[in-house]
Amino acid sequence: MHVVVVVLGDLGRSPRMQYHCQSLLEAGHHVSFVGYTGEALIPALENQIRFYVIRFHVPEVNVLRKIPPLYFLWRFLSLSLYLSSALLFSLPKRAVDFVLVQNPPALPLLAIALIYCRIQAWSQRGRRPGLIIDWHNLGFSMLNSSTVLKVAKTYELAVAPYADGHLTVTKAMKDYLARSMNITKNVGVLYDQPPDMFHPLDVSEQHELLCKLQNSFAEAFSQPYWACEEHQTLFTERLDSGEVQHRPRRPALVMSSTSWTPDEDFGLLLTALQLLDERI
Repeated sequence: MHVVVVVLGDLGRSPRMQYHCQSLLEAGHHVSFVGYTGEALIPALENQIRFYVIRFHVPEVNVLRKIPPLYFLWRFLSLSLYLSSALLFSLPKRAVDFVLVQNPPALPLLAIALIYCRIQAWSQRGRRPGLIIDWHNLGFSMLNSSTVLKVAKTYELAVAPYADGHLTVTKAMKDYLARSMNITKNVGVLYDQPPDMFHPLDVSEQHELLCKLQNSFAEAFSQPYWACEEHQTLFTERLDSGEVQHRPRRPALVMSSTSWTPDEDFGLLLTALQLLDERI
């Protein structure tokens, strides 16, 4: 098959959609990946056959930001134009079987993808590509302006049910689609799962990596018992025998993939850590 995967955003900052591409390629399909210019793709997608990347850049007109209605209109029209052009004129000359889109943003992506599938049905003599929406969130919930939010919600409720299939990141999202959008058919829950390139490092690999980052870590902590010597990092140490082990009084290291946005308030964790520190 030929699957077109569309992200109305930086392709390099869309890990889940990149993993979709990787899985489709491993299954033997042709994949066209469409979205913004920006960060590099994951190494697994480099030098792949049957893989076509179409990236574009939508120019900003910052002066229009001071006039929200005009800016909204400009964004809608410019995104529609650039995305339509990429789909209609930049894809390889191969019949399209499915179009998989990331939502959000829903506006104007869902409508453009739906129209594109209808156009392809005409050009492919009745073979209409199936449209699949991968629901990461609700498009309208990401907006601040109440007026725009109402328009976006109405649009999303009207267009989304026309898709042929739906993927959700949680069962709660699946239940919401059924309850609030009357989308009950061809809905599957597909949880996020890291690919094989993400795996725990053994102690020696940790030590090697941390040695490279030694200076940055040393400046972040000032406690004396975390002081580092030539054979030590904050978390590991190399013994005289050459064996590498974890330091017995090492600090905790917490990592999160959560972005820092209003609906993902990372400050809650920082506040909790402060309260925990006071109690300890």
